[in-house]
Amino acid sequence: MKVALVHEWLEEPGGAEEVLSHFLTFFPNASVYVLFYHPRRWKRFLGVHRVHPSFLQNFPGIHRYYRNLLPLFPLAVESLRIEDVDLVITGNHCVAKGVLPPARSFHVCYCYTPMRYIWDQRDVYLSSLSVWKRPLAASFFPSLRQWDVVASHRVDEFVAISQFVAKRIERYYRRPAEVIYPPVDVEFFASAGCLPREEYFLLVSRLVPYKGVEMAIEAFHSLGLPLKIVGQGPLGSTLRQKAGKNIEFLGWVERDVLRGLYARAQALIFPGVEDFGLCAVEAMAAGTPVIALSDGAAVETVIPGQTGVLFPAPTPQSLESAVRSFSSSSYSREVLQNYARRFSPQVFRERFFSFLSAHGNPV
Repeated sequence: MKVALVHEWLEEPGGAEEVLSHFLTFFPNASVYVLFYHPRRWKRFLGVHRVHPSFLQNFPGIHRYYRNLLPLFPLAVESLRIEDVDLVITGNHCVAKGVLPPARSFHVCYCYTPMRYIWDQRDVYLSSLSVWKRPLAASFFPSLRQWDVVASHRVDEFVAISQFVAKRIERYYRRPAEVIYPPVDVEFFASAGCLPREEYFLLVSRLVPYKGVEMAIEAFHSLGLPLKIVGQGPLGSTLRQKAGKNIEFLGWVERDVLRGLYARAQALIFPGVEDFGLCAVEAMAAGTPVIALSDGAAVETVIPGQTGVLFPAPTPQSLESAVRSFSSSSYSREVLQNYARRFSPQVFRERFFSFLSAHGNPV
């Protein structure tokens, strides 16, 4: 079977790139199509796979300003000329699903989310732009929404990363979606062993508005408990100014360091509305419970009393109350790690291949 993998772009590594790495393993002869990428930075990751970028690759210094080029993304993805293949897998959080697949190919969209910028995160996206750019960006939204809906009909079958995302696919595209949770390297994080708990709580996130990091900082300012924050982002300097001495910013850390941070923490703080929440399952795999907002996909992975706590409202007071009543000694590392294995790469592979076979594409 000849396979094409379509990814939005390759910039900083994240959850979508983790999924792509598994698809590259599943289909070692697949070609990869992207809007743009860093050839040298991603050479080892891509290995022998052939990479086909769009015309955006020729824009000088695009990696510094690509977020401003959103109106060009539909044209760029449609410009990709996919060779004659049997299976097209698009990893979509923006425009990848809008690729024009070859005739007679089967197009599966593994959907991380419908395009946030133009649907439910419109206001958040606009607030991240300078004041003079906002009216210009907003003027493109009606046409981008129309294109996005049209592009959804180029997909034969949608696969969503969570029930939360499946509902949004139904809401915006009027399409059903199979749910196959993304793979998590649970054995890597479980290999930290039974490290002694330390006093700190942990938050792992990009420092952007919708992640709820500011809310967590306010809660821990009142609590006075130690909070370590792993991650970077445009709000970094602003959040550091608001944080007290009990809050430590670690930036991005290597995976083996992160594994130890998970394993020693009292709990992972998970304050945002997430489409899946990779770090929550990673923490469970390391034997650490999660204190999460009761919204988004967290309600699918955090089981109160077994794998963590759900707090009801996106407010510092609600999170503060959950932390005050929390005790890590109530949670079994073994139970947490066994639960996390439901999201292993092996489970992901079995479910995805079964999905393909059920739709007449045996691998």
